[in-house]
Amino acid sequence: MSNEPNNSVIDYRRQLSNMLGDLKKVRDFAAELELQDTAEHAGQTHTRIETSFFSVAVVGEFKRGKSTLINALLGMDECLPTNVVPCSATLNRVTYGPTPSARIVYKEKDGRPEYAEDIEIEDLSKFVTKLTPESEIKAADIKEAIVYYPTPYCRDKADIIDTPGLNDDEAMTSVTLSVIPNVDAAIMVVLPHSPFAGTEGDFLNRRMLTTDIGRVLFVVNRIDDFSQEERERLLEHISQRIKKSVESRAQELYGDEVEECERFVKRIGQPKVFGVSAKQALKAKITGDDALLKESGFAGFEDALERFLTVEKGNVTIQVLADCTASTAAKILHKVTIQEAALKMQVEEFDALYQSSMATLRQLKANYESEVKKIDGAKEYTYNRASLVLNSLEDEIRASVEQVIDAEKITPQGIEKNNIKQTQNNLAQKIGEEIQNVVRKMGEKTQLEIERELRNEIDRLQSFAGEVRTAMSRIEFEFQSVTVEKTIGGSSTSDIAIGSAISSFSSLPIGGLLTGYREAGIKGAAVGGIAGMGAAVATWVGGGAMIAILGLPLTWPVVLPVVIAGGVLSAFSGKWAARKAFPEDKVEKFKTSYKEAVREKMVNEVGNKKYEFLRQLQQQVDATFDALKRHVHIELGSQIDQTQKTLEDLSGKQARSQAERELELKHLAAILQETEKIQSIALSKSRDLREITSV
Repeated sequence: MSNEPNNSVIDYRRQLSNMLGDLKKVRDFAAELELQDTAEHAGQTHTRIETSFFSVAVVGEFKRGKSTLINALLGMDECLPTNVVPCSATLNRVTYGPTPSARIVYKEKDGRPEYAEDIEIEDLSKFVTKLTPESEIKAADIKEAIVYYPTPYCRDKADIIDTPGLNDDEAMTSVTLSVIPNVDAAIMVVLPHSPFAGTEGDFLNRRMLTTDIGRVLFVVNRIDDFSQEERERLLEHISQRIKKSVESRAQELYGDEVEECERFVKRIGQPKVFGVSAKQALKAKITGDDALLKESGFAGFEDALERFLTVEKGNVTIQVLADCTASTAAKILHKVTIQEAALKMQVEEFDALYQSSMATLRQLKANYESEVKKIDGAKEYTYNRASLVLNSLEDEIRASVEQVIDAEKITPQGIEKNNIKQTQNNLAQKIGEEIQNVVRKMGEKTQLEIERELRNEIDRLQSFAGEVRTAMSRIEFEFQSVTVEKTIGGSSTSDIAIGSAISSFSSLPIGGLLTGYREAGIKGAAVGGIAGMGAAVATWVGGGAMIAILGLPLTWPVVLPVVIAGGVLSAFSGKWAARKAFPEDKVEKFKTSYKEAVREKMVNEVGNKKYEFLRQLQQQVDATFDALKRHVHIELGSQIDQTQKTLEDLSGKQARSQAERELELKHLAAILQETEKIQSIALSKSRDLREITSV
């Protein structure tokens, strides 16, 4: 297998197919050798990655050229019906199909399970738009619309997901945000004349930075309105603006903690900004005009998108496969080495090694159980620290809202009878925005607190990972050293096998998660080998979205209970404010009354939701550290259990005849030879990719 990086989707799919084939082979060997935990873990990883597919979401406000950009990517004019895109109220996924068709996937509702309905593509607008009151009602119950189309892009590269406009109502913005953590890349389309103003700025500063800006490509559309020199200045200006937003967010969250600020900026990644003319690109693809395509800037953007998917996302997936394959192979070689040696021993020799090895494993098992208890202790400690952040939510909201009230410029005329409603509405809107900002900020702080303590626990577990590795290598060595010169029936196992299993086992990234996470956060954890911790979906993860492949549910800002933000938010409607503030009072008295009403509402709204909030925090912390425990069991605990079982099984089979031993030795030698070959390829691939991802 080539160790070259994936520079195209073709390279990626070829390497993916090869790696999946190797993982399947060692999974089958593990199952044959009754290494159940190892075989199950390898099988889960294989299934998850085999069924994964690249997906790209296109986001942005209305009239930014989203639909044109989608059509340009697909190389087809009006792939989606033209009346769908401007008023889209759902997620619309374009995927490959031999003939145009559509399917509507409905949400779970009132106990009704999720279900799908096939429709004619011409009827799509009746389900997924807000063109009529009837279609808007239907759209509210729809999870996504899947549009099947015979486009080569979707067949060979990725699904394209069209999202509702960011400047639509809050519900539609939430639909857009919900898809971001579950895609491989998001393309945010902006215009050069006023990028990141209004809703776009809010999306970037308050929403996007919660996840991972490294998974977002920023496309400045209609760049053909500017000269080449102007384009370069504009793109540099936008790139710097995004970078400053990231740094500002880090400062806001961490203050003077320089190391944590740097870690946050590194986790978010380097923003990628491209200037294109989607209109020119679409025309060029339809007419086959290569010169116009080059002028549009689209070819460079497409190359970057493909590289982003394959070199960055794709290499992480291959890394996961390589590490899982190497780890599975090591456990196979560990068992085969011991089993092979035992077959060549006299009963007395085996019994002596059996007793000493089992004593080592019992002590290791006790140490493992102690480590698990420490993880539980860290989980409790983390919850207590994170809850301190959340317990201050009420005070943070109150202080921030009072600052908004103090800063609001209100004239005596503004609180007169004819003007009071407008004044209250303006103030309520600003208060609502501030509450949303505070809730998001507190959610991020809580998540980062969980990540910090998880990182500390991972660092602590390094020594135990090394202890397990050393003990397993020692047991292998002791069995091999007794039989290195022995033969049965004149035939001997391959000399290459002697010692190779030990060196291969020692070179594995056992605890690779532990090393990777410390260096590069969540992305490093995946590269380090944590992938396959029971996650349901294999998606690329860097900060927020690669979490699915890791099984580490660090998505607190995403799952932050809207009942608190929404409940408090709704309290500041003009109608409520009118009951609490008095238009006949002067400005200062008006503000004082409003502050008192805010304090009262904080007690009623936030205070009453506090226990539910803390309950959900507990679930978040439990899920995170339970995922860590699963990983520690998969990579360390199960190795101890499986080695104990291997020795127990061998102890009961020492009375086998020489012919039986020779036959089994021959079979084990074949498994060993094939497994060593697969492991060598996997380790080489893993090392090469680790170098790439560390750049």
